[in-house]
Amino acid sequence: MSTALLFAGLSVATPFAGEESNYMFQFLQWYKQHNKTYTRESFGERYMTFKKNVQFIKEHNAKNLSVKVGLNEFADMTNEEFGTVMKGYNHINRPYIRSKNSKHNLGAIKLPTSIDWTTKGAVTPVKNQAQCGSCWAFSTTGSVEGANAIATGNLVSLSEQELVDCAGSYGNQGCNGGLMDYAFEYVRAKGLCTESAYPYKGVNGVCKSSCTAAVKISGYTDVTSESEDALMQAVAQQPVSVAIEADRSVFQFYTSGVMDSSQCGTQLDHGVLVVGYGEQDGEGYWKVKNSWGASWGMNGYILLGRGTGEKAGVCGVLMQPSYPTM
Repeated sequence: MSTALLFAGLSVATPFAGEESNYMFQFLQWYKQHNKTYTRESFGERYMTFKKNVQFIKEHNAKNLSVKVGLNEFADMTNEEFGTVMKGYNHINRPYIRSKNSKHNLGAIKLPTSIDWTTKGAVTPVKNQAQCGSCWAFSTTGSVEGANAIATGNLVSLSEQELVDCAGSYGNQGCNGGLMDYAFEYVRAKGLCTESAYPYKGVNGVCKSSCTAAVKISGYTDVTSESEDALMQAVAQQPVSVAIEADRSVFQFYTSGVMDSSQCGTQLDHGVLVVGYGEQDGEGYWKVKNSWGASWGMNGYILLGRGTGEKAGVCGVLMQPSYPTM
């Protein structure tokens, strides 16, 4: 159904004027830009959700906080809808999972003041998990891709779909969520195929055995929890998988700035990848690669506060870090 026909139908039924007309005009522009398609029945509901999100964005940015938000492809989703389909980290408070690998500290090493693995050929382009709770798989492939690139000098994009389809017996649940450590167990046992050999579909599928593993790991290491120094040491050697809380609207519409703890909590629900750290305008940050596409955030990345003194770290970033070993 064309936007013109929808707009015409709504215009007859509803007397749009002033601010309301501006909202509708903005919605139709956004609708066309993101190639959205709705049924006639759902169009009005999506418009009202869009309008509420625009109001949130205006109110947030008017506060002049360090973090800015803006419209993106998720503007027709409520925060509840977004959280249901765009995350997928199944936080399980079972100490034995992490005790399988001793808490690791790299010892006294000289840390660089900043590091960014995206500039060192160890990070693949930002990917998009779509409406599948497979963030854990993207966090896992990201850290394995990084470790392999650093070890071999060859950056290879690896298959999240293989983890979604095949890692169920290791405790993961495909699009219904999982854990990076469980995924590392799979990669240690089976290895991972390339993205091109086993492309991402964004839905649960049947495990395929036709591709050959391109990368294998020898194990994985759980970084000491609630230790900023330990995470810095780990990130100084390679990208690191972490879990954060990402269930607030400010995450859904993040565009720039350093996130602080007033804008998120520590109820872990999303797996991401720390690819570096540094400072911006005097604020320390962790540079984090997300899996919501390059149109989200800062070209697919977000900056989380570092050096804030919170035990769990901003958004819980210090709670469950881990990385693969080659």
